[in-house]
Amino acid sequence: MERGYGYPTDEVPLSSQASLEALRAGEVHLMMEVWLPNLSEFWDPALEAGDVLSLGTSLGSDWQSAFVIPAYLQQQYPGLDTVQDLKERRYKSLFATAETGGKARLVSCVPGWSCEVINADQVTGYGLDEHVQIVNPGSEDDLYDSINGAYDRREPWLGYMWGTSDPALLLDLVRLEEPPYTDECWNANRACAYQDDTILIGAHSGLPDQTPEVVEFLRKWDFDTEVHLRSVTRWQANNPNASIEDTGLYWLRNSVDTWSGWVTSEAAARIRSALSAGTSDRAALMALYDATGGPDWADNSNWGTDASLGEWYGIETDDSGRVVGIDLRENSLSGQIPGSLGELGSLRYLFLSNTDGICDDGCEPSSQMANRLPGPIPSEMSKLANLRDLRFFRKSVDRVHTGGSSEVDD
Repeated sequence: MERGYGYPTDEVPLSSQASLEALRAGEVHLMMEVWLPNLSEFWDPALEAGDVLSLGTSLGSDWQSAFVIPAYLQQQYPGLDTVQDLKERRYKSLFATAETGGKARLVSCVPGWSCEVINADQVTGYGLDEHVQIVNPGSEDDLYDSINGAYDRREPWLGYMWGTSDPALLLDLVRLEEPPYTDECWNANRACAYQDDTILIGAHSGLPDQTPEVVEFLRKWDFDTEVHLRSVTRWQANNPNASIEDTGLYWLRNSVDTWSGWVTSEAAARIRSALSAGTSDRAALMALYDATGGPDWADNSNWGTDASLGEWYGIETDDSGRVVGIDLRENSLSGQIPGSLGELGSLRYLFLSNTDGICDDGCEPSSQMANRLPGPIPSEMSKLANLRDLRFFRKSVDRVHTGGSSEVDD
């Protein structure tokens, strides 16, 4: 929306209910995940009053179940198919621990989540109170750690999970069969499966008048869970240092044919241009790394990795991920500065100098960490219209006018 349509955006961290209340009041304009029926008691009145509207589905639909096991376990025990099979000693003993007294240990929901009560009701409704003991994890991370740890060790595990969770997207899991959802069953004793969730894009009712082109774009949105969410979740798992922004950029760069069908051709061109600029910033930094002995720098943390550029040592980026600052003073750089730095169009400051020998505690800097950068400043850097502070302290440096200040020790 920022790069394609020019609308500044901001993310407001709120709970689901608070987000919906803010959406209804017009304090936020969009809610990208309205989970129904979980939020139906708040969404339906707002929709009926005309305060909000749906722009379509965000992630489509999602399942959830309190009776999930790893697929390898069902392959090992093919008779373990249904919830009622947990009443058999040979199966419930698979999940029993010293603390459960022979009952199957079921890892349920974080206290306070609505599924905490629902899962307990289901255990009772299925007549499993004498066969299953519920254990509630302290957090979502604890829940994830529980299933991930068991999966890594190829151990039995029984518990609650949902389709858009990281474990469900990354691991091969199986839901034990349950009777299908019906309103009658759910309102009686919940001895049936969860109703699948529908995940909508919610908007304030005034948004179509304010930003009709954004509304048109979001009505075409189709971020399929199986195709797109699974792909980006796996990529992020394989790149643990990558930020959410990095993951989004990965998807945008690798799914142009998908998202370009959602936006206008003009917006698509602007987005592609912004993506190319981000790619060129990374390439320019790597050229500096390669030209000045990056592997031997005093600190090269995250350089050359999939971490966001702002997490690379000495690099500052703006909200869009463009490089605005480089501070690699006294960092053992050795070589000639590459002209590719002239491609960093948003660069505001560049510090490649050495200290003047004074430390806060009166110490002398180590000469082994001094930067040694012979040769002229590349003429390409004269293109850096936003550069305001350029610092080199070294011998025999030719000056290049950049429109900002420079400090050169001749």
